[in-house]
Amino acid sequence: MASSSLPFSDFYEACRDNNIDLVKSFIETMTSDEIKRLFYRQYSSNRFVGNLNDTLEWIRIGYYKYIEKIQWYFDETNKTNHPKYILQFSTISISNVRYIAEDFATETEFPREQEVHLISYSAFEVIHIQEIQSHSGNLTQIELCQCKSNFQAYAALAAGGGGCGCGYHSSITCPEDVIKSQFSNGYHHHRLQYKIKSKFCRYEITQKELDIAAEFGQFSHRPSDLFLKIFYNVICTLEYNPLVGCVSPSLIGSSGIIPLTIISTIPDIMHHYYHVIINAQKEILFTTMYWEKSESSNVICQAFYELNKRAGNENRHIIIKLMIDHPKFSNIIQYHSILPSNKWSYYDLPDPKQIPNLSLEVHNYHHFIMGTFHTKFLIIDRKLVLLNSNNIQDRPNLEMMIQYQENLTFEFTPFIFHHSHQPFPIALVSRLAHGTPAHNSKHNPQNMAWISAFKYAQRSIFIQTPTLNASPAIKGIIDACKRGIKVILWVGWGFNDLKEGRGTLQGGTNEQVIKKLYKILKKTKNRKEQNLEVFWYVAKDQTRPIHFLEKKRNCHIKFMSIDDQIAILGNANMDSLSWFHSQEINTMIDSPEIVQEWINTLYKNQSTTIYGKLNTDGIWCDRNE
Repeated sequence: MASSSLPFSDFYEACRDNNIDLVKSFIETMTSDEIKRLFYRQYSSNRFVGNLNDTLEWIRIGYYKYIEKIQWYFDETNKTNHPKYILQFSTISISNVRYIAEDFATETEFPREQEVHLISYSAFEVIHIQEIQSHSGNLTQIELCQCKSNFQAYAALAAGGGGCGCGYHSSITCPEDVIKSQFSNGYHHHRLQYKIKSKFCRYEITQKELDIAAEFGQFSHRPSDLFLKIFYNVICTLEYNPLVGCVSPSLIGSSGIIPLTIISTIPDIMHHYYHVIINAQKEILFTTMYWEKSESSNVICQAFYELNKRAGNENRHIIIKLMIDHPKFSNIIQYHSILPSNKWSYYDLPDPKQIPNLSLEVHNYHHFIMGTFHTKFLIIDRKLVLLNSNNIQDRPNLEMMIQYQENLTFEFTPFIFHHSHQPFPIALVSRLAHGTPAHNSKHNPQNMAWISAFKYAQRSIFIQTPTLNASPAIKGIIDACKRGIKVILWVGWGFNDLKEGRGTLQGGTNEQVIKKLYKILKKTKNRKEQNLEVFWYVAKDQTRPIHFLEKKRNCHIKFMSIDDQIAILGNANMDSLSWFHSQEINTMIDSPEIVQEWINTLYKNQSTTIYGKLNTDGIWCDRNE
C-alpha cells in the first residue's frame, strides 16, 4: 500500500509540510505515550513515518532546535531489549563541521553483533522537516543542529535477539569526539587499527606495508605496486585525522568502472549533465565552486524543470542538495550556511513553487580567508558520479568530465565511450579547506598522493594543469627529472597571472615557474633539463597558444598520469591554492587501459604538442616564423 493512501495524523501533515512552528506546538502539548505511538506499527494511521511496511526510519543531523520528547522516545527505545532495531552511524565532514548520519534499520541488515553509538536527541535542535522517498515508501526526514552545551553519547552493543546495554562516555563532548572514539584502540575491528607508524612519504615501502594498503581498500583485486605505494602514504594521513580525506576512511579505497569521459567544452558537458539529471529517481547531490548566471546554469535549471515534470507524472519526490562557494561576510563566522529561497533568483534558480516535486536546498560554503570550496561533482541516486574540472559558468575552456558508476546504464553524449572493462581500484585523494593564508596545510590524501607519485614514478610523469606554482610540485618535478624520469607539462599561457604572480604569495605565474624549473635543472650534473618538456596549451583549431587574457581559448583540465599506469584527476590544480587551501575532490585510478585512452584523447583533442612547445629557456617560439 502506498503511504499516500494512509490516513495521516495532523502531526504527520505538519511534518510533511515543513511547518516547524506547528510541529513544535504539537510536541509541547503531546504526552509521552502519544509521541511514542507515532512510531509504533500498530498505530499505522497515526505513524510519524506513515508507512505500514517500512524497514528504515532515519534522522539526519543538520542544524536547529531540539524536541525533547522525541529525544525521550529514542532514549526509551534504546533502553529496551527490543532486538528489531539497532543504530548504525557513518560520518561526512565539511571543514570543522561534523555531521553524523544515523540509521535505524532491521537487525537482519547488520552483523549479529555490532558496536554502535546512540546520541541523546536532547543535544539537538530542529532545523528542517521534509518528506522523502525510500525503498520502504515515504519517510519523514528531520534535520537537527547540535547544542554542545547539552550533548551526551552512549555506546551500545546490539546483538541479534539479545539485549542492549548503555554506558555513558564522559570523554565525549561533541560529534568530533565520537569520531575519535570510533578510531581508538578499543575498536579493533576497524581498518585503521593497522599499525601505520611510518613518516609521510617514505621512499622505500616494504612488502608488509604494501599488503596493509591492499587490505585497507575495498578493491576488487590487488592493485599494482605503484598504486599501493602511493595509496599507503595516502592512508598514513588518516592517522592524524581520520576525516582529512573528506570521506569515511573505509570508503577511501574502492573499485568501480568508468564508462564515459568527456574532454570538450563546457556546453558539451552541460548537455550530458542535463540528461543525467532528468533521469534521477530519488536524490541529487551537486557541488560547484562558481554558479553564475549563464547558459550553463540555464541548462541545469531546464533539467530541474523537466525532472519536476517527470516526478509529478510518476508521483515521485526528489531531494536536491546544491552547494556553491559564494563568499560573504557571514562566512567569517560561519563557513557553511543555507541560502534562503528568496535569494535564488540571483542565481537564476527556479522558485520552489515552480518545482513542487523537488526539494531543492542550496548551501553556501567558504572557509575564510582562502579555503575555497573548489569541488565540482554531481551524484545521482548514489549510483552514478560525474567528476569534472568545470564550474557552472560560461568560459572558453577545454574541460574534462569523468563518469563513475556501478554498471553501464546511461548512453547519452557520444564522446569517449571506454571499452567494456572489469572494476579496477579507485582511491579518493581529496583535501579539506584551510582558510589561514599560510602554506602549512600539507598532510592530506591529495598532497600525499601527488608527492608519492613524483617519488615513485619509474619512467614518466604527464601533467596538464591550468596553473603550476605550488612548492611541493616544483620540488617533485625537479627531483623526478634528476632521477631520469621524463616529465611532460601542459599548462596555460598566462592563466590567472594576476592572482598567481609575484606579490600574491601564491608562488608565481606559469611563465615564471617554468623559467625557474629550467634554470635549476641546467645547474644539475649532466644537465637534466632534457628530461623536462613544457608546452603551452594550444586549442585544436589553433596553430599557436592564446594568452589567457584574450579569453578565447583556455584549458581547465586537471590531470596527472604516472608511468601510464596510474592517473590522479579531479578538481585540483597544481597551484598553491589547491595544494594548501581549497577543498578538493580527486580520484586516483589503477588502470593502464583507461589511462592510455585518456592520454590518447588529450593528444587528439588539442594541438598542444604540435604548436605549444617551449625551449629550455622557458620561452615559446613560433615555429611558423
